[in-house]
Amino acid sequence: MKSNNSPLILVGLVVLISVLTNPSPEQHKKAIKHKVTTLLQKSVKENLGESANDMFQADQILATFLGGTLVDQFADNLISTNNYLLFSTTSLHWDGDSKTIAFGAFSNVFVTDKLAEAVKKELTGDK
Repeated sequence: MKSNNSPLILVGLVVLISVLTNPSPEQHKKAIKHKVTTLLQKSVKENLGESANDMFQADQILATFLGGTLVDQFADNLISTNNYLLFSTTSLHWDGDSKTIAFGAFSNVFVTDKLAEAVKKELTGDK
């Protein structure tokens, strides 16, 4: 009798691909830095309004420069990556609390809305 092992081989192949393409901690940090920078730029634009277009461009350059340094410190000190072989997660550690803010699988990092909420909360001073 010949058994059909196709489903088992397919599952094994998917698991192998998942393990080999699990994003690295550096990929997670890069995705988080990009998202935080985007959120900061959006916040600056919203606070200045559309009428201050020239001033906005100068402030955006300054905010990008200063924000880049702050974002690097943020990513280096407040986030950690957990590797579960098939996928990975990124956690934000803030005020004694830890929240999962991103998931990684198949060479992609998906940032959740919890990061935007945390950044907005910090920018507005809401506690």
